[in-house]
Amino acid sequence: MQQNRFFPITPYQRNQVLAAALDPDTSPRFHHHNTLCWAIRVKPGIVPRQLQRAFSKLTARHDSLRLRIVNGPQDWAAEIQATHPTGVIIEDHGDMSPEDQVAVLTKICDAPILAVDPVLFDMRLLRFGTGGDVILTRAQHAIIDSYSVAIVLEDLIKFALNLPVMGKAPSHGDFVSRRERLARKNAADKQAYWENALLPHPPPLNLGRQKKALPPLTRRTMGPTCDVEDILTPDASRHLAQRAEATGISAFAQIKAAFGDAVCDMGGQEETAWFSVLGRKDAALSTFVGAEMQALRVKYRAGSGAEAVQRSLSSGAEMMPSTAFDPSGPMGQLYHQFFLNIPNPTGRLSNSPFRKVFEAATSGGFSVGSFSFERVHIPRERQANHELMVQFHPDAGTPQASVVSDAAAWDLSEVETFVDVLNQKILAQS
Repeated sequence: MQQNRFFPITPYQRNQVLAAALDPDTSPRFHHHNTLCWAIRVKPGIVPRQLQRAFSKLTARHDSLRLRIVNGPQDWAAEIQATHPTGVIIEDHGDMSPEDQVAVLTKICDAPILAVDPVLFDMRLLRFGTGGDVILTRAQHAIIDSYSVAIVLEDLIKFALNLPVMGKAPSHGDFVSRRERLARKNAADKQAYWENALLPHPPPLNLGRQKKALPPLTRRTMGPTCDVEDILTPDASRHLAQRAEATGISAFAQIKAAFGDAVCDMGGQEETAWFSVLGRKDAALSTFVGAEMQALRVKYRAGSGAEAVQRSLSSGAEMMPSTAFDPSGPMGQLYHQFFLNIPNPTGRLSNSPFRKVFEAATSGGFSVGSFSFERVHIPRERQANHELMVQFHPDAGTPQASVVSDAAAWDLSEVETFVDVLNQKILAQS
């Protein structure tokens, strides 16, 4: 029998999800935030043996899906199990209405996966009689990101349809060694760059928790959120798209600059900073399933504009990965009130051979022969691990965004005021 293999865990796994799992005071909302769930309904149904076979091939190809984090003799380590410990879990619930089906799915997804749990990736085939079958997948953020979800879905479809899957996917061990090597390459230059770019770090703006004399938002203090969808007015959305086409400055850079100007105005300060996640750029990791996220920090001075933001994003990306943000260093504990992100890997999905399938699934469903497929919406409460989070959706011609905020820091009227100011700042860009 093949022996299990042990590898180092990544800084993200150690400092974020493992630390949270070992901290008894971590808010349950943090664990909920880090458990990704998605579900597809198939009618009239799927052959369990066919799904089980595809799942076995999928987990054999991507060893992060067989990973668990264990406390070994020397340190915490990533154990790659020889096979997935459960395979597809099959549950027969009999005939149920769509509403009752969603209730079953919601109950399963409300039970979070922690980084120290024995299974960090699971798949269920829930059988609902004449109501069809639902494939429900859950994964801990320790082993997956949104880019990886697209890879998992693609490869699962290919294995289910007996289509070829080309090349060898990088393993967790490949990723760890590559990331460490790249992080230490030109480490002194990267350290100097980030210190020059971020220090002195702007103090928290007099907004949110700072204004209300509340303690900073951490994994222990996460609470309910205040969410607002579709925050861009039609005029602001058109302005972003038209200006991106005319200037070559991305709509994301534009909304970031408008965001910086808005919160600086509202907070009465000349500078601010925010957190973002760098999209996957490393071609060697194009087929890697794992938590590849790199946290990108941006310092912004009011009035600098979108072009300056785009330069900052471009130059910052060249200085990643970096050891500059190790927790023991001067920038490892910088507090960030704000987070701006594109939650879906739009570039990856647009280049997928199953692009039309993904688009159809998110817009209502699609059919193949006598089978129909649709994504099942599971109502899950959003979580905010930053005081004010803007999630950007760069749809061609009609970019849009939403806000998820810590409700203790920003109530609905305050979020609505921010949204008004943000739209004004977007329209003022020229």
